Amino acid sequence: MMSGTRSWPATGDLTSWFVPVLIQPNVWLIAEPGHVNSYLVAGAARAVLIDTGTGIAAIAPVARLLTTKPLSVILTHNHFDHIGGAAVFAQVAIHPAGVTGLRAGRSSASLQPYLAETAALFQRGQALQALDADGFNMLHPEQIVRPLPADFVPDKYAIAPVAATATLADGELIDLGGRTLEVIYTPGHSPDGICLLDRAARILFTADTVYAGPLYTQTPGADLVAYQQSLQRLVALVDAVDLLLPGHNRVPLDPLIINEMAAGFSALAAGGTAIETTTEAGLVRRIARFARFSIILPT
Repeated sequence: MMSGTRSWPATGDLTSWFVPVLIQPNVWLIAEPGHVNSYLVAGAARAVLIDTGTGIAAIAPVARLLTTKPLSVILTHNHFDHIGGAAVFAQVAIHPAGVTGLRAGRSSASLQPYLAETAALFQRGQALQALDADGFNMLHPEQIVRPLPADFVPDKYAIAPVAATATLADGELIDLGGRTLEVIYTPGHSPDGICLLDRAARILFTADTVYAGPLYTQTPGADLVAYQQSLQRLVALVDAVDLLLPGHNRVPLDPLIINEMAAGFSALAAGGTAIETTTEAGLVRRIARFARFSIILPT
């Protein structure tokens, strides 16, 4: 169970696009259920928003409801579902390898396939919710997929170009006042991927490097070898972390999933893992499946 309280949205409200959840004092999950997890982390002096979501709804007002401290953005990588709300912030930092992609923005045409997936996700989510209400009672509000906001216009959905105001180096320390986040460069899922470590609080924000579910290594810029190396680096941190906060799916995770993923990638590299071939919506996928995650491989 998460610590903290679920204070917004109100109990029974399944229309709000964002679902903030207090993880522990001054650390909030801002979920877009079924899509992506962003996080707000506050220190004594200032706060940071770790990723800015899909841009389907504005995340800035939600962050401002949670803190009045000076607020800047840290982007864990430049994939569209993590940068969607970044344009309205005055201070945006990303790894140097993500600067160009962030500046490119995303066109409406390029995002239409995701909106089609979103419609299908909502339908599946309704079926899951009905099953859950019929006795399982396992879903929390931040896990229940929402309909698109009433004022959302699909044909106008685009992500504005953003010029980074700062870049993040491996090992850089971000001082929030009484709380420090350490940048850990973890390419593999993307060339600009980072994780953020709060050593004192024993929290690791893993974005898209570690989460429970299908891991994408088939997308442009993904690198299986780099991913395996990044996981090996994170293995060294497992004993220093109690709470793992990922960019997708279940929150929180126990840090031991890092060991499982590192072993899975190593087995895959050694040729000791069965690979399943499937066809979904006309697309061929090669998948290596493990207990708590899978790896979608290049075709």
